[in-house]
Amino acid sequence: MTGKLVEKAFEETELYELWHKQVVEPPQNDFVILVSASSSTPVSGTGKTTALVQLARHFDRTSGGFDASKKATLDVGELAYDLAANLPPGSALVGDEIQGTPGAEGFDARRGMKTEVIDGINAILANRNSGYTVILAAQQISSLDKRLIPLIDAWWLIRDEPPQPIATVHKVTDNDFNLSSAEIRTPELERLTWEPLPDTDPDYQTLEAMKERAKTKGSDDDTDDTGELPKRAQIELAQALRDAGKTVREIADSERITYSRTWISEHTTADTDNKNHQTAST
Repeated sequence: MTGKLVEKAFEETELYELWHKQVVEPPQNDFVILVSASSSTPVSGTGKTTALVQLARHFDRTSGGFDASKKATLDVGELAYDLAANLPPGSALVGDEIQGTPGAEGFDARRGMKTEVIDGINAILANRNSGYTVILAAQQISSLDKRLIPLIDAWWLIRDEPPQPIATVHKVTDNDFNLSSAEIRTPELERLTWEPLPDTDPDYQTLEAMKERAKTKGSDDDTDDTGELPKRAQIELAQALRDAGKTVREIADSERITYSRTWISEHTTADTDNKNHQTAST
């Protein structure tokens, strides 16, 4: 990672050692990092996106490395149905703004029984032997579904924003003997800083573009704008595209589809062998 502890290389940090023991050394496991900002920092401009990219590039162990266009999402449904299901072992998966946005489903504590939230949590649990490094970013940790917290291995808490960003890194553990409710402990391991990325960085640009689209693309609203396909027609088109082998992300990015990836996952099926499937009703 380009970022470094003030006087150490990143490979000498506690975070790297914790990750290496869990992901690289046998038995292979995954590693989940949560990136969030302190309430004392601004709402935006804290360097979360830059930290996400830097961490993902360092921890991705695949030959092709980290590519945000293939390994990042704002949508918990896509994290569960596309990324965790299809990416090669050793990948770094990035979930930005996972508290949820107007156009993407998140691990929102208020929507805990949504199918995507449950499937997103199950996807992390089911792939713990794939050597994934799952890096999630949220505005505030308190906004997240409480079932997600025990799955987190390290918490990257931004204390000071750029131009001299500082994060405290915490190990996250829970009390195995508290059966009624999780008792989470977050001892501080160290303080890290990281270097900025240029605005022209492709992975940074990809994540920023995702966030801009999510601001304006609603999850469930119908619209009567001229030239837009009716909801039923979009369901049928999305299903046809899935049957043709398109991913949920590719379908959501097509010009004729105006709904989010989560909506597409809810209203279509990935079972291409089932020729008699029924499209979901409105």
